[in-house]
Amino acid sequence: PEAELQLVFFYLVPLLLSWQGRSPHEAPEVPAGAEEMLEEVFTDFRIAGLADGAYTGLGLRRVLEDAELDPFFDFIGTSAEFGPAVSPRVVRRLARILGFDADQIVVVTGRADLAEALRHAGLAVVHVDGPDGVPAIPEALDAVFSGYFSP
Repeated sequence: PEAELQLVFFYLVPLLLSWQGRSPHEAPEVPAGAEEMLEEVFTDFRIAGLADGAYTGLGLRRVLEDAELDPFFDFIGTSAEFGPAVSPRVVRRLARILGFDADQIVVVTGRADLAEALRHAGLAVVHVDGPDGVPAIPEALDAVFSGYFSP
C-alpha cells in the first residue's frame, strides 16, 4: 500500500523568510499571504521548517515567532548536524528523525537547484518561483497528495 503524504517540509529561506537587501539584524521579509497559506496547509498536514546550517533552529524559531508564523510549525531544523546545506540526504535523515518515511513527505522550496536535486533523488517537491507563488502552495500540495503529480 502507498504511504500517505503527512509532513510538509518548508525550506524557509528565501521562501518564507528573506533577508535579501536587508541586514541580518533586521526582520526578514515575509511574503504576502504566508500566514493564510500556512493556516490552510496546517489543517491537512504536519509542518516542519528547514534551513541550511548557516542558521540555527532556535534563531529561526524566534524569527517565525516575531512574524507570528511559529504556531504552524511542529519542528524547525537545519542541516547543521548533517552538513552545511540542505540536500536529499539531509531531508531523508530529518524525516526519519521525525518518524516519517521519505514517501510520506514533500518539500516546498523556492530554490530551483534544491528542487531539482530532490526530484532527482525521488523525493516529492513543490518548487515555488518567488513570493507571488506562496498563495498557490496549498493547491500544489493537493495535486501532489491526490497523485496528480508524482515525485
